Amino acid sequence: MYTPEFRLDAASIARVARDLGVGEALLGRWVKREREQRPDEETGVPTTAQLHAEIARLRRIMQVKPLVVV
Repeated sequence: MYTPEFRLDAASIARVARDLGVGEALLGRWVKREREQRPDEETGVPTTAQLHAEIARLRRIMQVKPLVVV
């Protein structure tokens, strides 16, 4: 996924947290949340947030226009 060159230039969460003056755990949560918000560009798999939004959208549609089974 990442090239060796990219990995060499990357910074660790510990170093970035120290530079920003925040805890590693807090920065780790921010990174995790950001990753969850992005779709997987390689596979096109939607994120959890996108799936939750789609479920909410479909539930709203069903409340307005209930499914009629014949």
